Amino acid sequence: INNKREVLSIALFGGPGSGKSFVAKQVAEAIDPSGSRFKHKTFNLSQFNDPARLIDAFKQIQTISLQGKIPFILWDEFDISYNGNRAGWLSSFLMPMQDAEFFDGMSNQALGKCIFVFIGGVFSDDGEFTRWTSTDEGKRQNGTDFHSRLDSSLNIPSVDLKAGPGDIFNTPDPAKLNRAIMIRAFLREAKNVKTIAPEVLSFLLHVPLQHGVRSLERIISASELRKTTCFQAFHLPPPDVLQLHVDESGINAQRSVLFFLDDIRLRMSQNPPLELEWRK
Repeated sequence: INNKREVLSIALFGGPGSGKSFVAKQVAEAIDPSGSRFKHKTFNLSQFNDPARLIDAFKQIQTISLQGKIPFILWDEFDISYNGNRAGWLSSFLMPMQDAEFFDGMSNQALGKCIFVFIGGVFSDDGEFTRWTSTDEGKRQNGTDFHSRLDSSLNIPSVDLKAGPGDIFNTPDPAKLNRAIMIRAFLREAKNVKTIAPEVLSFLLHVPLQHGVRSLERIISASELRKTTCFQAFHLPPPDVLQLHVDESGINAQRSVLFFLDDIRLRMSQNPPLELEWRK
């Protein structure tokens, strides 16, 4: 923000539902909590079918810069195939990353100072992407040139627990910490909630998720929390909604999400609600 560098480029890798976009937005919020410096914009390259769409995106970024804000741009699925070529969009970013300029078909146009966050959708981690850039295919797609222009890359760990159904409550899987951080962030949106029942927190930390962070966020956002100060089990979404976001095969083939929740409730229902002390 403060130095003379014009474009900062970061790549985030991780499996589906690992929370890559969540991490990017949390980083931006930590740096600019008031929202006075950054203006966020997301472009999903899987929806682009023509180079003109990318030029239009660069023009939108240029407009943000001219308005006096720093564009904080998420390039989702930057490594998607284009014209039958794996990661076929990479060469289009070389000039913007290097010179903070883009070619609009007639002349070079300045982008100004901006932050690019490239979110992977094909490669599972930076190691896989780096190895690909050294292959013949990667070299043809300018993978090495693209990778050399990145300032940093980060692998986002999964929120899926690796233990079997009978062991998930006892395993010290770090995925629980990842979930806890995300639960905290999602609960910030529930302004009235001051406490959470232990069985609800345990459920959110341990339930097998169908679509990773997206499912976790949906379960919390679909809970009825508008008029309560304590998040309890009966505030969770109805069974038909939960079943869309819970991987019941990860619980037990013979049981449902409601039995899973009942097991937790029997063990923890006598414990008092936990205060969300960070709200104070």
